[in-house]
Amino acid sequence: MTKTKYFFKKGQKVHMIGVSGIGMSALAAFLVNLGCKVTGSDMVQSLDVPEKVKFLGEQDAKNVKKGIDIVIASHAITLDNPEVDKAEKLGVPILTYPEAVAELTKGYKLVAVTGSHGKSTTTSMLAKVLIECGVDPNVIVGTRSPDLDGKNYRIGKSDIFVIEACEYRESMLHYEPDVAVITNIEPDHLDYYKTAENYFKAFKKFLKKVKKGGTVIFNGDDKASLDIVEGHKGNTEIVSMKNSEHLDLKVIGHYNQYNAWGAVKAAVELGVSEEDAVNAVCQFEGTWRRLEYKGECNGAKIYDDYGHHPTEVDATLKALTHAYPHKHIVCVFQPHQYSRTKHFFHEFVQALQGAYVVIIPDIYEVSGREEEPEFDVDDFVDAINDYEEINRATNGEGLENTAGMLRRELEASDICVIMGAGNITELCGMIV
Repeated sequence: MTKTKYFFKKGQKVHMIGVSGIGMSALAAFLVNLGCKVTGSDMVQSLDVPEKVKFLGEQDAKNVKKGIDIVIASHAITLDNPEVDKAEKLGVPILTYPEAVAELTKGYKLVAVTGSHGKSTTTSMLAKVLIECGVDPNVIVGTRSPDLDGKNYRIGKSDIFVIEACEYRESMLHYEPDVAVITNIEPDHLDYYKTAENYFKAFKKFLKKVKKGGTVIFNGDDKASLDIVEGHKGNTEIVSMKNSEHLDLKVIGHYNQYNAWGAVKAAVELGVSEEDAVNAVCQFEGTWRRLEYKGECNGAKIYDDYGHHPTEVDATLKALTHAYPHKHIVCVFQPHQYSRTKHFFHEFVQALQGAYVVIIPDIYEVSGREEEPEFDVDDFVDAINDYEEINRATNGEGLENTAGMLRRELEASDICVIMGAGNITELCGMIV
């Protein structure tokens, strides 16, 4: 796609391809606030799309017309997209989502939260701390947060901008942060990176993007993060539970101790006292789809979680087991992408042993990013059951059928977690 430097201004006509995405919709809100005239297209119009954005429906070449000043394309958009093709023919500048966010945040003191796991939670925690401490930040995060009035963004009046910087397709390399938070590093998105080495190299490159005099905050208990940061010549701050107080958080999971301390240390870099930051982060109550409590079904508590990597699955199941030691953990897991499931097949099988019962409704396929699958749900279920020769897993045969199973079989002695990054979250509304 065309790489160009393009500052957003009042009155500009901006068209956004994939506007319903969690990041794109947040960006749209900032552009509308700047006075841009924004149109957008997507398969469906999500609730996150601001009212002032003119939604044009599904992607079609006719949506891109003469007079549009700039086109912004989600990273989920493929290069053969008809709107991208039309924009190129008309000579309209095209920015990817991270390129556009990089332009938007120029002139601000930028905090970029990246890493393999915990980005959304850490970003939301930091936003909570800064708001509570009177900093009035600007925020873009890949989830909805009660501390942002249920939104995925916040338009503040300060010169501080906090963003969640995804590592997919090296998106985070477009930013030049004053403060960088690296939550942890573990190979993912191998449909793009191909090898773990390439994934690690991307984070090495990211360290070089941190502004001179800036600070890198990283997980010192994570070996990969230590290896990546080793030799970095700039300022660093280590998050380690070996020498940090265990915080009395309202969210469960040991991993949230690391997320919280990362947020605290970032807030301190921005001038907040550690005491005030700790007090604020301990009031954080979670975000959308991060072990989010949804209600009950037959007396069983239902949680919704975005986890789609083996490490996330394992950590979530351990957190629930620790919080509810006398309950049966029922995990409804929807693998996200055949490519990820294939690469981490054995790791997923092992991680899911942490549940008492596992239901796999289907495998979520991402359009434009998949190869021909070499296995199906039954293969996955058989491997889970063969691991310890315990019949803990079953094929849910779709969301509707899975919902029926849960309504019939869940009991008050169960805790049920609905897990995955696809449309699995719809299951919550079917059973709660």
